[in-house]
Amino acid sequence: MSIDTSEVRVTGASGASKGQKGARFDLIPPLQLKKLAVHYGLGARKYPGIERQDGQPGPAIDNWRLGFNYSSSIAALERHFNLWKSGEDFDEETGSNHLVAVMWHCMTLLEYQDTPGFPAAYDDRQQPLVNSLGATVEEVRAAIAAYGGSLPTSPIPTKLEPLPKLGE
Repeated sequence: MSIDTSEVRVTGASGASKGQKGARFDLIPPLQLKKLAVHYGLGARKYPGIERQDGQPGPAIDNWRLGFNYSSSIAALERHFNLWKSGEDFDEETGSNHLVAVMWHCMTLLEYQDTPGFPAAYDDRQQPLVNSLGATVEEVRAAIAAYGGSLPTSPIPTKLEPLPKLGE
């Protein structure tokens, strides 16, 4: 990903011109950015440092950079968002607003995604369901439709059959 470095010339009230870049850090709310920085600091205190080559514990500042499965971050992100959505604003353990934790996980996932050479093994996002032939559900649906048939678009069955009793 490349960052927009193009400039737009802005003329002030005095008539002076100044170039303005496409990346507008001045538009990021400073208080929310500070809350995110505090959350990073909480994590640095919570998680152990990386052992140095001399056997001594190193700083915990970049512990998250060692990487972990995307699914772990996604699960935590969704948990924090659902708690916030249900009316709980602050995490009891950290004191951070749940939305700050959501931002942290989004930033972490973006960093993992944008870091060249970051281990692909951590990217365990769910892949589209495939059948035994290797086709996705959408591909199967398209093939059936091409032959005049159709598949229900809803994954929810319209009629539930009773389960057989044990031993039958």
